[in-house]
Amino acid sequence: AFAADMAMKAAIDSIQVLGGAGYMKDHPLERFMRDAKQIQIVEGTSQIQRLIIARNLLGL
Repeated sequence: AFAADMAMKAAIDSIQVLGGAGYMKDHPLERFMRDAKQIQIVEGTSQIQRLIIARNLLGL
């Protein structure tokens, strides 16, 4: 969850630097942002991940 969140943050920050050019389909950052978002969606939200980890640690 942390890695997915940091990947998304890095993508958003990078696109902010480039402005509108970062959203263009032919720019590699656009693909990186899509991939980072997919990882967040597939893994579940950070809150759900934390809940799963807490349950496993507490034996619930």
